[in-house]
Amino acid sequence: DERPGGAGIYFISHVGGHKFSANVMVYRRGGTDALEDGRREGGMGEGSQCIWLARVRPEDCEGIVRFTVLQGKVVKPERQLRGGFDRERGLVSW
Repeated sequence: DERPGGAGIYFISHVGGHKFSANVMVYRRGGTDALEDGRREGGMGEGSQCIWLARVRPEDCEGIVRFTVLQGKVVKPERQLRGGFDRERGLVSW
């Protein structure tokens, strides 16, 4: 997506070499939370948040886009969260 504030989607099989490795990696720029009408605000800042998810199924994708990509929230942390960081909250590892 080449629009300002757009998202890039790239294929990966997994990261690492075991069954619990991440198969979805979300890197978010600072200040890119979604507005109420669905538009996104924020600029082209450095990556401020990284969220690595595993065991993602097709039925999980809508929630991942709506909540993780657009808002930086993890929908199913107990099952899917594998790691990441959040510079704004000072988290080095989830």
